[in-house]
Amino acid sequence: MSEKDKVTVFGSALLLIAIISFGLYAMDRARSYGDEGLSDISAQSK
Repeated sequence: MSEKDKVTVFGSALLLIAIISFGLYAMDRARSYGDEGLSDISAQSK
């Protein structure tokens, strides 16, 4: 395995971990807000 391959694998693993942890965090926030929180978020993004 070349050095470039190691960097690529490490980079994608890091990206995957970041996406998963962000997803879990977002779900946790949404759950604590309830339905009102979700409608607030969608209203802000428009």
